Parts: sequence; structure tokens; C-alpha cells
Amino acid sequence: MKMTFEDIKGDIGWLQSNLSTRDTKYRRNFNRYCNNGRRSEDVWNPYGQPLSFYFAMTEEDTGIIPVINIIKSAVDTHISKLSQTKVRPYFNTVNGSFRARKVVRNAQMFFDEMYNSQDVYKKGIEAARDAEVFEVGHLWVNDETKAVERIRPWEFFYDRAEFQNNKLTRCFLWFRNYPLHYLEDKIKGTMYADRLRTLQDTCSYFIYFDLKNKRKYEIVNETLIKESKLTFDICPVATLFYNPPIKGGYSTSLADDIYS
Repeated sequence: MKMTFEDIKGDIGWLQSNLSTRDTKYRRNFNRYCNNGRRSEDVWNPYGQPLSFYFAMTEEDTGIIPVINIIKSAVDTHISKLSQTKVRPYFNTVNGSFRARKVVRNAQMFFDEMYNSQDVYKKGIEAARDAEVFEVGHLWVNDETKAVERIRPWEFFYDRAEFQNNKLTRCFLWFRNYPLHYLEDKIKGTMYADRLRTLQDTCSYFIYFDLKNKRKYEIVNETLIKESKLTFDICPVATLFYNPPIKGGYSTSLADDIYS
């Protein structure tokens, strides 16, 4: 059964409300990693105060005592070790024909070059850092540009029951504060076209995937700007957990484990 736009908006609201509780932990871990726990900055707002409040204690005999961010140090050390190992897809044949070996060789060259040109190693390490700080990291294969993009943990929404049973039938990406001029070609003829006079204007941009019916819906705020057909029925977002979830879609991170 094909979903109507009202069905999609209702499902977006339902999925959003079911995963909104994770934002509290993400906010705590973000501030513990970036600000040493001395402030409470929202993860959604990209325009936050960049100052980090690393306080200093003073003793009469020793002077200033440095305060070390243990969580940040542990995460950065582990990620530094991971970044030295560049894992890549490896293609090989066992007693294959000449044609098969040639195909495999070309595939190996293609993916090696793709990983380098798209900087997949760097994006993979950023996703791993997200997993260690928050619990999970995401890499999205953009079906339009064919590019591998890192998305933040709080920007990907799914049904926890479907995730637990290893088959997502719908999911969506939500980019708040998204530059509206990025969507210039898609909002022509809509109410948002007149707002392109300024490059500073932003919007809420949703990409909803109906994987069962192979449809994709792009929404600006509450206006459908594009509907297109998909050529796949699997989730285009790859997830990397620091600890695989025992149930549902929640887990623990390195920051959680050493928070105390």
C-alpha cells in the first residue's frame, strides 16, 4: 500500500518522538567530550559558543592544578590507533577464469580509488568517533550523488522494533538548520523559492525512505518538494555501534563506560 503524504508526516512524528529520548544522553556526552562537562550545549544547534570551560584549581603550595578531560583523552587515543589501520574491501577469486580475475581486478581498482577520492577512511574514523562518544556512528550512501557521507547520530531516525528484527521498512534523515540554497533546484515553484535572496536562510530538511514501496520523499519544513522512485529496498545508512545493542536500537559508548 502506497503511503500518502499525511501518512508520512504522521510516521515522521511518531519515529521522532520514539527516538527523542536519546538526545539527552547525546547532549550530556557531547558536553563532556567538548566542554569537559562545564556547560550544557545543544547538539542540534551548530552556532554554539565555541569556548570550552576548562576550570583550573589553585593550591598554595603547588599553584595551578591542571584538570584533564579523561573521556576526551581516552576517545582520542583509541581513535588515533584505529586511524592507522585503513580497512578496505578486498576482492579475490579462487581458481576463477581469466574473465573473472579481470573483473575482480577492475573492481579492486575501482573501490580503492573511490575510497581515496571520497575520503572514506576519514569519514569512517569520524563515524567511529561518534560511536565512542555517543554510541553509534552513521555513513549514508547518497543515492543521488553516489557519495558516502557521514551523518550525525541524532540525524537518523528508524523504528526500534524493526531495527531489532534486522529489517527496516522505513527511515528518515532530518537535517535542521539546513542551508536552503542547497535545495535551489528542488524548491523552484514552491513557497520557499522567494527566500533564496539570502544565503543565510535555513530550513528543516527531511529525506524519508519508504523502503517497502521503494519511494523517497523530500520535505522542507512541512512541504513536500520532491517524490522519487528508489532502485533499492535496503536502508542506505550503515551503522557502526561501539557496543552492538542488546535490545532495540540503544547501546553504550566509551564515554558512557568511563563517565564516572
